[in-house]
Amino acid sequence: FFYYCLYCVRYISFFVTFWLSKLESFIAFLSKSFLEKVTKFNITKESD
Repeated sequence: FFYYCLYCVRYISFFVTFWLSKLESFIAFLSKSFLEKVTKFNITKESD
């Protein structure tokens, strides 16, 4: 039972790390596109 728990914990930690990295890249992508939209909006507003 103890080994089974250890295996579960390792699996869960691996899963969490995997999803955290995915989430991090997704957030970075979102913030990047958001910043690009904001800068484009500012440029169009200034040129108007």
